[in-house]
Amino acid sequence: MGIQLILIQVLTFGIIIVLLRFVFGSQLRESLKRLQDLHQESLEKEEILNKEIERARTLSQTEIARSKDEAKRIIDNARRNAERLAEDARSQAQVQVRKMMAEAVEHVKSLEAEAAATAEEKAVDVAQQLVAETFTGRGSAALHRELVDEFLDELERVESERLRVETQDGIQVTAARPLAEDQRKRLEAILSQKRGEATPLRETEDPGLITGIVLNLGGLVIDGSLKNRMKRALNAVRQRQARA
Repeated sequence: MGIQLILIQVLTFGIIIVLLRFVFGSQLRESLKRLQDLHQESLEKEEILNKEIERARTLSQTEIARSKDEAKRIIDNARRNAERLAEDARSQAQVQVRKMMAEAVEHVKSLEAEAAATAEEKAVDVAQQLVAETFTGRGSAALHRELVDEFLDELERVESERLRVETQDGIQVTAARPLAEDQRKRLEAILSQKRGEATPLRETEDPGLITGIVLNLGGLVIDGSLKNRMKRALNAVRQRQARA
């Protein structure tokens, strides 16, 4: 009876051990499989994460390179614009300086021309006064006649078309002293021939002319006064000096 109990207990323990081994073995295999699945899943997620990290790194490097290129382009454009603006400023300054210099030169020339004209005017006035003081009486009359005769000679050489201007009150004749009768008739004949019609003369005496004569045909003035002859002579002398 005692041996049977021992055998039953041994058998029972054996069965229990087998059952425990079966139960624990099954759970262990299931746990190991779950661990393997989790490990595989972790590896897959890690691979995906690594790919995302690599892609992000690549995009970041690309963006950084593009930003650097854009920054370099902006800097280069800014430098070129600054250089162009500086060059434009220099060019404008040079143009302005040349313009100011040209205006200054023109102003100086204008002042020189005004001074020369003033000096010539004074010189002519002084020369007239010298003639008036030098030629008096018969000498002045002879000089006046000579100048009027030369004026008439020049008038004969004037083209007819130039003298054919309209006059409402005749032709104004201003002389330093009255014309001689023969000079008056000659003047009338020349004007009638050139103009193709008889034109009355209106004579006026102006001692301020010193000697000489001035014709006024309305829109045309022919100056044969001593002052005008002196100006022409002075201009001729100036031209000869310029050519020399």
